[in-house]
Amino acid sequence: VKNITEMQVAIGRWVRHHVPRGSLLAVNDVGAIGVIADDPVLDLQGLVTPEVLPLRSLREQAAGRAPALLSRYLFDHRPDYLIMFPEWYPELDARRDLFTPLFAVQLEDNITSGRSLMVVYQSLWAKQHGREARR
Repeated sequence: VKNITEMQVAIGRWVRHHVPRGSLLAVNDVGAIGVIADDPVLDLQGLVTPEVLPLRSLREQAAGRAPALLSRYLFDHRPDYLIMFPEWYPELDARRDLFTPLFAVQLEDNITSGRSLMVVYQSLWAKQHGREARR
């Protein structure tokens, strides 16, 4: 509970206070963030966005296509914000032409979270949609 409160709850609250309502969020850990932010979400793990599951299948991962398929999905849906563990998606983290880091949480004593660092990125599309974060 401590890790979830320190990371996902903190990020959900940050999003709720800094991101325009109705922004589309692409998230790889949707639980607390999705509930607290209360904005539409694309779940990169597929729990609440099941159309993502085939893109992440073992077959696609084994063939090395999963990162490109997931990237294509994001490019097709153009989320305003991307919230993820950079270590899980290094190919997306590297795309500074599309995603600008705005806020991050680094856990000191990670026990339950997928990684110790989670980042909120504003996408290039947020500006196009008129949904830029308040600083």
